[in-house]
Amino acid sequence: MLVILADGWSQDPHDRSIGLGPIADRVQSELLTAACFLVSCSTDIAALVQSYAGIKEPIVIVGYSYGGSKAIDACWKLAAMGIQVDQLITLDPVPRWWRGQLQNVPIFGSQSFGIPDNVHAASNLFKAQGVLHGLPIRIEPGRLTIAGTFGNECLDGLFSSHADLPDNTYVQTRIFNLIENVGLTTERTESKEATANTSANSVVNNGGSDGGSA
Repeated sequence: MLVILADGWSQDPHDRSIGLGPIADRVQSELLTAACFLVSCSTDIAALVQSYAGIKEPIVIVGYSYGGSKAIDACWKLAAMGIQVDQLITLDPVPRWWRGQLQNVPIFGSQSFGIPDNVHAASNLFKAQGVLHGLPIRIEPGRLTIAGTFGNECLDGLFSSHADLPDNTYVQTRIFNLIENVGLTTERTESKEATANTSANSVVNNGGSDGGSA
């Protein structure tokens, strides 16, 4: 599983004690098979994903604040490349004030971010109130329905500002569980496929043996 976490505008990805750093550390310590990268919002996320796309592993992209809107932007770029994103997770995504940098993302009347249909599942945790707050997500009109789970979770009930959201225990646990679930789902799928292949081979072998004795 490939996990990329894009931090906010003011976060330093080298300081793992702030922003999405603690979540990245937990992913690396508990999900041992995951390749995890904590990057700044200026990173070309799509190019990083593309360099790993050939390994056929599940792709999870997480973004906070401006990193959230850049994560969505990366999904649109990956859609043009024909690359599926298994899980998109955004935490209070904001477009900042220079939206020209988000060339691929449709923003509907400054009210919500459009999500492309190469995204299998998308979860957005955001605050609708505050001096600085994020936007909800939506499936772009005319696009196919997203195959997996899709939803917005409003965090206005949490006593955390936009800047403090990544430090909130509930937020950290929620995001980690979403990431972990992708890995568990993949393991279950691979296990079922392996069992099915074993059963199919057994039927073929038994059939061949019976045919020879007849």
